[in-house]
Amino acid sequence: MSSTIFHFANNRSAWAVFLKEIRNFFDDLQYTEVMTPYLVNAGAFESTIDTLKVTHSDGHGELHSSPEIEMKSILAQFPQSIYQICKTFRDDPESPYHAKEFTMLEFYKPKTSSQEIEEETIALFKKVCRGQNPVIRYSVYELVKNLTGIDLETKLNRSDLCASIKRQTSIHVTEEDSWSDLFFKIMLEIVEPSLPKDSFCLLNEYPIAVSPLSAPVLGTPKAQRFEIYFNQIELCNGCSELADEKMLKERYELESHERSQAGKRPHPIPKKLFESAKNIEGFSGVAVGLERLFFATQVKTNT
Repeated sequence: MSSTIFHFANNRSAWAVFLKEIRNFFDDLQYTEVMTPYLVNAGAFESTIDTLKVTHSDGHGELHSSPEIEMKSILAQFPQSIYQICKTFRDDPESPYHAKEFTMLEFYKPKTSSQEIEEETIALFKKVCRGQNPVIRYSVYELVKNLTGIDLETKLNRSDLCASIKRQTSIHVTEEDSWSDLFFKIMLEIVEPSLPKDSFCLLNEYPIAVSPLSAPVLGTPKAQRFEIYFNQIELCNGCSELADEKMLKERYELESHERSQAGKRPHPIPKKLFESAKNIEGFSGVAVGLERLFFATQVKTNT
């Protein structure tokens, strides 16, 4: 890994202490550590994620982009708080904050909402960062409206959002951009650079259109999802998990359509995810990029 954010993990002793602190945190909360396969049939769900393919003597598969599908299969059989620290793989271009192989922490807790697991996530971050950085909370909808004047709640189709972006920002848009692409351009070019540094910024109320595995906020276009940033770098995302088989299948079709529109092959059908949805409900989960979080601890230590 030559990317800027990852070279900190070469400090082996500090990295080992960091991982031990994380495990101690979850052990104290009576989570169970689990392991799931890296080589799977369906390695991703979201249209924006590209997987690494594997060919072997018995056929082919994918390296998981997250342990989510396999962990939810465990939850369907054993409804208890679980976590996992593992390598994950995504076919992303190398950048200072992206690598094809990285370390992920993923954890799930039954009978909790996204608001409840937000607090556990903040407690974890404060523990490994020694608790000195403030936490600032924002609504994504409010941030976008304050920074651009665009009300996402009234711009539910692609043409309306595109027209508003052209009229009210300097963001370059193309005919190929989907609604999701346009939203992410607003986030990347306007919202993220505006976030305070040296603070944990918790953003919630993401659009359901970019949160296919999150439970909806009923009666709104919003999802029960959050992300936490530090120094304008996304550290994690979490949500109240969608566990409705019918809705998951509908969202899979939408994600598949988006991939097809972008000239990409749809992801394999995530049969395990659909099966697990029959037996789990009312739980929340979080995925954390550990090299990024470790980087945040080093920034804190060195300032």
